[in-house]
Amino acid sequence: MIFFVWLMSFAHAEREMDSVTEQINWWSTWSDPQLATLLEQGLKNSPDAKIAWARLEQSKAAAGQARAGFLPSLSASVTTMSQPSDALGFGFGINIDDLIPDIPGQEVVVEEDTSIFTSATMALNLNVPLDIYGSNYAVYTAGQKDALATEQDRINAMRQLSFGIGNSYYDLILVQTQKQIIEEQRQITSNLLETTEAKHERGEASILDVLQQRQQLSAMESQLIQVKQMEQVSEYQLAFLLGEEPGFEAQIGTELPKLSSLHTSDFDAWIAQRPDVQAATFRLDSAEKRKYNAVTKILPAVGVGGKLSRQANSQDDENDAWDTLNAWSISSSVSLTLFQGGAQMERVRAASAGVVIAEESLRKAKLQAELELKQSLLGEQTQEELLIATQNQTDDAMLAYQEAQRQYSQGLTPFVSVMNTQKAAQQAKLTLEQQHRSMIKTRFQTYMTLGYSEAQEQK
Repeated sequence: MIFFVWLMSFAHAEREMDSVTEQINWWSTWSDPQLATLLEQGLKNSPDAKIAWARLEQSKAAAGQARAGFLPSLSASVTTMSQPSDALGFGFGINIDDLIPDIPGQEVVVEEDTSIFTSATMALNLNVPLDIYGSNYAVYTAGQKDALATEQDRINAMRQLSFGIGNSYYDLILVQTQKQIIEEQRQITSNLLETTEAKHERGEASILDVLQQRQQLSAMESQLIQVKQMEQVSEYQLAFLLGEEPGFEAQIGTELPKLSSLHTSDFDAWIAQRPDVQAATFRLDSAEKRKYNAVTKILPAVGVGGKLSRQANSQDDENDAWDTLNAWSISSSVSLTLFQGGAQMERVRAASAGVVIAEESLRKAKLQAELELKQSLLGEQTQEELLIATQNQTDDAMLAYQEAQRQYSQGLTPFVSVMNTQKAAQQAKLTLEQQHRSMIKTRFQTYMTLGYSEAQEQK
């Protein structure tokens, strides 16, 4: 039985994880199967994902417990009691001589053995709270709203986790791309060093040219050491977000994606669907329900109940028989708190303040969403312009480097021109990849601002 309950709980958790993954599935349009695989793994295996799911379960359980405030309760009880028969009248089974022996003038009475009286009672108790004002039901619906808000918090946390995994994933690709660029430039520099050394032997280049080229090669070796360290750090960070131990080898892509312009309209509708805005809306509903509950608690409380019992009695004497007695009762109650030190009015006051907090929290969430939207749209535009400018800069730097190499091989330009254009070309390539990475990061931020998912885009 325990195994069956555990299995059902595990299956429920798996369905919950899959459901959230479908709600935040923004990566399906990216055509990056490695990223999709890692995201699905991380959203199920990460500690943050499991903590968010457990908090949602706690919130749902709290809402379920509130149902007891307006639903009937039924209990069963069995009680037994055995005592000396002479205790039935006095209640303790002893007489005054046992407490104060040898009273002057009191005749000594020799006690005889007493029989044992046994009673057993089975009862069913029914209690029906009459929630005539809907006060307890308001608490239940408030709990449901809190659970819905927690669900939106969970979706928001999972979205942040997914973008965190995506950013770490592309950070790792960027570092590996930078390493590849530096290794290519190192090979070119090494080849150029051999050419310079050969020219020096023929008297066509100075020793200064050779030393400068060696210094350039050493600088690239230092860059390579640093970028390898960054690669290892990025791998550790990605493994952490995936809920894996350091050293986990993730299958990743080979290049950063080239993004197109984001074409999305009706931003107000997108903002209204943001998890944080929806969570604030649900919490406002919950606060209003709790205020109603606090107000109605001032009114009289009404309840009804009933009891059905069967009692069996037996006395340990010559006639060892059981006498049975059936009984039932119906009760009703009306209670009104006349004075409680002003506690109830303070509850109303606190609940009213809670409504104000919820209202302002919702307004703040909407203002924050609008601010982030303006910043994201500005960032999208700026990043696109920077990407175009950086691409042009890289093309020009590569052309200048190629021309410097051609002229140097013909003896038309000094070596310092080759070295300078080589540095500029390498830096331009690295900057272009960094700009591509910044564009992806900005797109993630825009998705986060809009509460973007593939399902929402198709609506």
